[in-house]
Amino acid sequence: MIDLQPFKPLFLCSILAFGALAGCDQQPEAGSAQSSSSISPADQAAIADLARVGTAVAAQSADLKLEFLGAKNGVDPAQAAAAGESWSLFHLSFAAAQPSELQLSGKLNSQILSPENQARQERWQKLVCTPELSDVMRAHQIDLVYATFGKADMPIAQCQ
Repeated sequence: MIDLQPFKPLFLCSILAFGALAGCDQQPEAGSAQSSSSISPADQAAIADLARVGTAVAAQSADLKLEFLGAKNGVDPAQAAAAGESWSLFHLSFAAAQPSELQLSGKLNSQILSPENQARQERWQKLVCTPELSDVMRAHQIDLVYATFGKADMPIAQCQ
């Protein structure tokens, strides 16, 4: 039997990337993007804590004029259980009145980011992947949190 554990992060990244890009035109409602009737109480608690962190990130990023749109579970628990996986992935969604300060430019399909785009990606990663987020992830046993805003030409923070 092949050990797929080393590929778990790649698998998670792929799922989220496709899901995030597919939902770029949709704007989740503030606080929680999922109806409370369709998620477990544990996920509701995680989403509430993630929403608190997302709101703080937006407030601390006044120069970017970010608005926190919501948090949601990025994996269908039924599909994960059917696949025999026991990991959790959540997505934080932001909007920006002036996304140009973080907007990626140039060759976006390249495997290597330009130095300018790398700096923008690192800034977004640092803004979102805070110690507070790490505390929430540990408390709720969350494996991965992605944070996106705007369109596909915006950086995606991947917090583990």
